[in-house]
Amino acid sequence: MTFVYDPLHYLAVSVTLPAHGDVVDASPDKPYLCLRIGPWAAAFFVVLTIGELYILPIGLALFGRLAPGNRTATSIAAWFLALSAGNLLGGAVGSLWSRLTPATFFTIVAAIACFAALMLKLLDRSARRLPSHYGPD
Repeated sequence: MTFVYDPLHYLAVSVTLPAHGDVVDASPDKPYLCLRIGPWAAAFFVVLTIGELYILPIGLALFGRLAPGNRTATSIAAWFLALSAGNLLGGAVGSLWSRLTPATFFTIVAAIACFAALMLKLLDRSARRLPSHYGPD
């Protein structure tokens, strides 16, 4: 198999993965085409993806069900906005890893998780008071 590497033939891929790679022998004739992902990192992403596949339809159904009849699309957009804000917060917290001790970092992560659990508990009481079918027919 022949690979052509020039400005007209290339593949640019943007993927965020915790990967490890060492380029020990590469040249234009023999480019380095390898990326190694450890088994724990691969397992983490498999579990994360399965979790996202389970939570996304539930969140969309919940937001769609609890929305007033004429605000269903806006409510589902709010769900995606909340996901975006959570990813942004996760990135901001993750950037603290190199500046904090592990104990401090995981204390902050635990505090955020406890705060989120408290907010969900408070929202649960309000959601249970709504009729079982609040959205459009």
